[in-house]
Amino acid sequence: MNQQRQDRESIYNGMQLTISKRYSRGFTVTSNYTLSKVVGNFGDDVIPYNELTLDKRDPLVWGPLFQDHRHRFTTSWVLDLPGASMAGPMKWVAFTVADIGTFGDVPKGFLYGPSLHTWNMGLFKNFRHNNDVNVQFRVELFNIFNQVNFDIPGTTPNDNRIAANSANFGRITRTVPVTGDPRIIQFGLKFVF
Repeated sequence: MNQQRQDRESIYNGMQLTISKRYSRGFTVTSNYTLSKVVGNFGDDVIPYNELTLDKRDPLVWGPLFQDHRHRFTTSWVLDLPGASMAGPMKWVAFTVADIGTFGDVPKGFLYGPSLHTWNMGLFKNFRHNNDVNVQFRVELFNIFNQVNFDIPGTTPNDNRIAANSANFGRITRTVPVTGDPRIIQFGLKFVF
């Protein structure tokens, strides 16, 4: 017999600021900053408190969630040049194993991983054949400065990146999937008719 309970909770608090310059003289820019905190008792690898008779707000199960990104800054911009356009978004998103049969006393979400920085840019050149046909040549650059974005360290025995007795426990051993890619440059040709 399996029993499922849906009694998890989370709390999100945030402040968002936006500054925009509307398009004029061939330039527009929008910047956003978010200061936030999200805590809860689900996600990540949590101790099943209902089996351990822990209160759901006990520090072993209640704390910052994996989605907790305290500071997030993004900027996107477009600059029209004679016969071409440039665009770009930017983002800044800032152990030991317990003895067998014990859980230790470090609260959930105690450690934060390294910062995440991504810089992408695009360059577009439009060629008009006539009023009905337009060809756009595109160059898109992802991780333009080749910034290395490291993943968070493995900190729980059932983390699929490590084993509890592994020499890699508590170490950062890889880059962030997707955003940890090296510099990528792609070219494109777009026909509009």
